[in-house]
Amino acid sequence: MNNSVIYQVAQLLKLNKIAFDKEELAFQIQSHPSYPSLHAITGVLTHFNIDHLALVVPATEEILDQLPTVFLSCMKIEEDQLFGIVVKKENSLITYYSAKDRKEYATQEFLQHFTGIIVAVEKEETDRPSVKNKKTTYLRTGLFAGLGFMLLGLIYQAQFTTGTIGYGIVALLGVFISVAIIKQQLGIETKIGNAFCSDTNTSKNCSTVLSSDGATVFGIKLSDVSLLYFIGLSCSVVVLSICKYAITPLYIVSFIATPITLYSIYYQYAFAKAWCPLCLVIVGILLTQTGIGISQISDIVQINALLIIGIVYTLTLLTWMFIEPIFLASKKLKKATIDFTKFKRNFTLFETLLTQAPKKQTSIDNASEIVFGNVNAPLSLVIVTSPFCGHCKPVHSILEDILKKYSDLVAITIRINVNTDDRETTIYKITSRLLEIYHREGQEPCLKAMHDIYGGMNPDAWLSTWGTCKQEDAYHQTLIHQQNWSAYHGINFTPEILINGYSFPSAYAREDLTYFIEELHEASLKAQIPFSSQFQEAI
Repeated sequence: MNNSVIYQVAQLLKLNKIAFDKEELAFQIQSHPSYPSLHAITGVLTHFNIDHLALVVPATEEILDQLPTVFLSCMKIEEDQLFGIVVKKENSLITYYSAKDRKEYATQEFLQHFTGIIVAVEKEETDRPSVKNKKTTYLRTGLFAGLGFMLLGLIYQAQFTTGTIGYGIVALLGVFISVAIIKQQLGIETKIGNAFCSDTNTSKNCSTVLSSDGATVFGIKLSDVSLLYFIGLSCSVVVLSICKYAITPLYIVSFIATPITLYSIYYQYAFAKAWCPLCLVIVGILLTQTGIGISQISDIVQINALLIIGIVYTLTLLTWMFIEPIFLASKKLKKATIDFTKFKRNFTLFETLLTQAPKKQTSIDNASEIVFGNVNAPLSLVIVTSPFCGHCKPVHSILEDILKKYSDLVAITIRINVNTDDRETTIYKITSRLLEIYHREGQEPCLKAMHDIYGGMNPDAWLSTWGTCKQEDAYHQTLIHQQNWSAYHGINFTPEILINGYSFPSAYAREDLTYFIEELHEASLKAQIPFSSQFQEAI
């Protein structure tokens, strides 16, 4: 089910033509504390700034007609409830439960399984950090294209016979199938794996065969041997042809490998008592290569050709010995990162660390401060900052991200800690002007002005663009109150983030705050309910 959730969200975005980074999407879903629930899906969509709606609607034909062409739905199948991507067709609805499982329903049949729970997304794209850097993509594509042209140039000069071409194509097919087998062993879905191993029963089960004792000989996985064997063959075909040698020694190698096919078939039949279709494809490839060899072998084996084959296989083995530990370590690290992130995003843990420190009184009487978001929200964030503070710049980006996603759930107070003794300093002029912009022009212009100064704009250029404060005396007292408040609470360094009066836990990175806004909002709402009301609700 877990991999199905990743597949479904990816399909939901893909079918709605919304760009996304597949690896980042999978990571964010798997590291969500409530994965694989519906809350994990909506939380990830919010994380990527994708407009969406999660609704419970009546399971009627009239309502179904009003739903978008593609949406995610919760379906009741016997006693289970499963997520599925629903694609509306003219006379039917196709529901994709996973990459392996899809079902087409007539309207009335669909409504019998439809729970009414849906998630729909907007087709319009927004700027998201998940989309990969285009410059990096173009560079990688260009390098691969250049390498391909150079290889084609060498191949063009080589001597290829019909038998050589056929043998090489079959060897490349063996590489692709071997990669699919290794991914199947690691639990990674592939199109080839889904095509051959989608249905599991007593007589056909790839996982049973690949995880059995017979899949390992002398501590070496046969899947690894298969991959190295076919890579070596493919490379040897190219190198021998470029060097204008006959590939007769490779035909002999195929003859030697033939007994392995007999072992594989016998083991699956007699011991595993199940068939692995991917393994049988490898058997077919080996037998095909043997057949090609029988029909083509004629030339004398040349010593230089044997040496070339030996060098190619040695280099292949050495490369694999270097890459495999890195790959396994990377996979292990990725899992550890997901587990750590999921643990870190646990709200109970965050709330416990948050409330360990003493609570500060954050309100300041008679101060005309900057407050973004919903000024009446129960969740209050106070950000103590300074326009010239280098470490405050990332916090301002976090502020913008929170406002973009949760502006209705939170009130964010900007408390600027500056020296008010000298009104002629540039920093004083900027901060007093920010207050004036907020109170005279509103939240949006003030946020834009803050974005400019915290984004690295030169202070003189900022003052030239936004001007100086025209009623400085009106905001001077507010800056004095903010400075005195910071001194009273011992806040001498910026930035400082206070959540309902509690200091942001040092064990967390500040950007982690975005993950907890919804839970903090709910906790703040509960804190406003009198104890007697909570007791009655519990009853």
